Amino acid sequence: MRIWSAIDSFAGNFTDGKLIIKRPCPLCGSWSAKTIFELNDFQFYTDSRHEPKRVSVTQKQCAKCLTIYMSPVYTPYGFQILFKESGASYGAPQWKYENRVAWLRRHIDFSCQDIVMDLGCHLGKLLSMLPNDLRKIGVEVDRKIVARARVVHPEITFLCDDLLSFEFDEKANVITLFHVLEHLVDPVAVLRKLRGLADEKTILAIEVPVLENGNQVDINGYFSVYHLTHFSIASLQRYLEVSGWQVVLLEPGSVQEGCRILAVSSQSGDREKMIQFASHQDEPLLYRYLSCYYRNLAKLYHKIEKIERSECIVIWGGGIHTEMLYHLTSLFRKRTNLKYLIVDSDQEKWNCTWRGIKISSPESLMDIDWGECFLIISSYGSQESIAASALLLGVPSSRLFKLYDDVMMSVSCTDCD
Repeated sequence: MRIWSAIDSFAGNFTDGKLIIKRPCPLCGSWSAKTIFELNDFQFYTDSRHEPKRVSVTQKQCAKCLTIYMSPVYTPYGFQILFKESGASYGAPQWKYENRVAWLRRHIDFSCQDIVMDLGCHLGKLLSMLPNDLRKIGVEVDRKIVARARVVHPEITFLCDDLLSFEFDEKANVITLFHVLEHLVDPVAVLRKLRGLADEKTILAIEVPVLENGNQVDINGYFSVYHLTHFSIASLQRYLEVSGWQVVLLEPGSVQEGCRILAVSSQSGDREKMIQFASHQDEPLLYRYLSCYYRNLAKLYHKIEKIERSECIVIWGGGIHTEMLYHLTSLFRKRTNLKYLIVDSDQEKWNCTWRGIKISSPESLMDIDWGECFLIISSYGSQESIAASALLLGVPSSRLFKLYDDVMMSVSCTDCD
């Protein structure tokens, strides 16, 4: 049975203009912007001769208000095709839900029969952990997820719709968006819609990743291909202000938690006025981040260059992280005669290929002669758990290659000054 393949040995992948569409700055509406980061011909997951899987991912900075955002963005058709295999990338581990619920209960006095609405609720885990006497409303666009959620949590009312189209006739007491805003094409429109669901006592709770806490160590970096809009602490406040929300609590957060904000309804701010304030804070912040990111990318590049000569390389991870390695390092360009195998825990990927390389189950590691092979762990957050699993499957520690020295710590921008 053939298990080893050369990189780019699959010639059937293609793109389609219907996958993406251009958009103006989501904060001020300007079409004038400069490109700050781009990945051309980026492939989303496994090979396909039948569906378009490749687009160019371009991050821009608005020339007028300095907001950072992706453009073009994915169309609904693009989301359907490109993210079909991304199920394992959504949701959050149990400790994060516990942390979020504890934070909410620390800052919000929930009352009996309060209406709590969680947008982008996934399976309803966060709502299920809040007090039982609340009225709980979850909004989620994925129909398969909603069908599962209704079975797991029948006590929660789930609305299956996108965040601009869903209908709710009452005023909510608490509205939560944990890591949702960064995935939206038009965050201002969604925040304004939520303003219409609020009264003077409604509390809006938000958590998003911010540039100040961007992880420069992980090759995925801050400009995730999953995120359409990027925030700094200052720009996040401007988004809220122009949408009719006033910030009453701001916690800068960390790489693990993100920036958290509580806001209450206010009068909508004037966009032209808002973009005059704090806009120039974001440019040096961006340059400091990029400086750190590329410095750490250079370290990763040199680390890969030191891999001992071998005939074959096994990669654990058939997702976006491996695609980033393809674009930004020498791993697949180092020697043209190298052969590869990918293993992945996601059963949906087994017996598929990525850029021509076969993807198998982790159990296939037990059948490999490690005398001339290395296993490279293609993950940041899961590096240590994958390493432990690989050792249990018989991979010698001497043939195990970790890309990151310390996955518990992100280098801050100030460390690179």
